[in-house]
Amino acid sequence: MQAAARLSPAEREKYLSSRLAKDSLPTFLRTFRPVTLTATAPNGQLLQGMCFVMPDYLAVGSDKDFVRMPLQPKTAQKVAEALGCTLPTRKIVDAIYAAAKIKLEPIPLTKDRDSVRTFLQHNQLIENQRKRYKLGLLTAGHKKDVVLTPRLRRQPRANRVAIYGWHQLDGSPIQPLYLGHIDTYTDYSQGIRLVLDRFEVAGSVYTLQQLLAHPLFKHLVCDEEICEPVRY
Repeated sequence: MQAAARLSPAEREKYLSSRLAKDSLPTFLRTFRPVTLTATAPNGQLLQGMCFVMPDYLAVGSDKDFVRMPLQPKTAQKVAEALGCTLPTRKIVDAIYAAAKIKLEPIPLTKDRDSVRTFLQHNQLIENQRKRYKLGLLTAGHKKDVVLTPRLRRQPRANRVAIYGWHQLDGSPIQPLYLGHIDTYTDYSQGIRLVLDRFEVAGSVYTLQQLLAHPLFKHLVCDEEICEPVRY
């Protein structure tokens, strides 16, 4: 963290990517947890599928000493794909929260939102809540998610990041789906939740992009008016 704090945001992204590439991913994040996906198709058909998600947000370090770190979306996309994963959609984020064994309360901060010192401070506040539970349980509510949405392709301003979530204990998200920041923006509240890019539906296996293009199964992973393949 001291090394990251000395870097510019662009340099920090490269540094964190290199650390993750050198096996600096905590062990507890490597066992993905099953999450059921359900939807009702426009024809009334009930749909069900399964995905497998990282139990917590992307972090660097070891099980005894780690920090959840935000990443810019293009960096997050590269890291996800290198690990055989994808970023989630809004609907997947809601399903993860519903399935979470541990639901933590959001903790907003207001000063120096984009500084490494604040990333570290927020991580410690999360750990103060989480430490009574064992690592590796599916945990949610403590970060906003960087998500995929077809709006990234259809909104007039290019190079945006889409964020959503930070569910309160009553299940309602603080952050609606929002594309107001450029894609180089990060702050302490953002997290990267990786989802294994292997979705099980009706006895077959699909990638997220295949599901988003499917005329029926897209409803399992997308709750927007337009659903189509999209990536950063």
